Amino acid sequence: MASQDLPDGGPDGPRFTLNAFMRYLSANASGRRSITLRQKYPSRHQEVYYDAAADVLRRFIADGMGDSSILEGGMAAIAESAPEVVVPHHIRANVEVVEAFRDPRPKLHFGGLAPSSAAGPQSSLFVAGVELVIRPEVLLEGLVDGEARGGALKFYFSKGHSLTRSAASYGALLLKRYCEEGLPGDAIVLNKLCIICDVRAAEIHHAPEATMRREREIEAACAEIALRWPAT
Repeated sequence: MASQDLPDGGPDGPRFTLNAFMRYLSANASGRRSITLRQKYPSRHQEVYYDAAADVLRRFIADGMGDSSILEGGMAAIAESAPEVVVPHHIRANVEVVEAFRDPRPKLHFGGLAPSSAAGPQSSLFVAGVELVIRPEVLLEGLVDGEARGGALKFYFSKGHSLTRSAASYGALLLKRYCEEGLPGDAIVLNKLCIICDVRAAEIHHAPEATMRREREIEAACAEIALRWPAT
């Protein structure tokens, strides 16, 4: 899966977030058009929709995932940020995903690596003329048997778009590539530590070992997006 030059038009060229790209991979024709429209004309509200919940979960994970008061306090703080009479939908959605993470809690294992307390830096992969924006919620770094190792965790929060196992495997593969290109030093990036966490479904997906077919599918999907973009 070779990186491509920046698409014509720079920032106005085809640009997808990783979560939107995973949804695209499993959507029908009308769904793919709708996802493309939302990516071409994003709103600021859309970009920060789940930031509050992500911050709570990141703090809980960085603390060792043993202090449930971080989750409870986080949900209370999110709820208190809403108006007294009407709770906006995005406030409810943020509380819901923290609740979903709490019970049943996804079985996250980091192989002895330390999770970050801050989101990973945003980075882009360019595939077949499309910019794929990758920003994991948690970076994983540390030494195992004297060797530097790394990985990353990306949350998937969407309620209306179920994440299929196949689409998640493509996302985890792109997350691994992000780590290989972006982590400092010569850390060994392990497939099992490049993780997509579907919070509402309490499911964990790791980067697959077999990649050739998936890389071709990613290329094909990006080529389709690049073709569809001008007319969207």
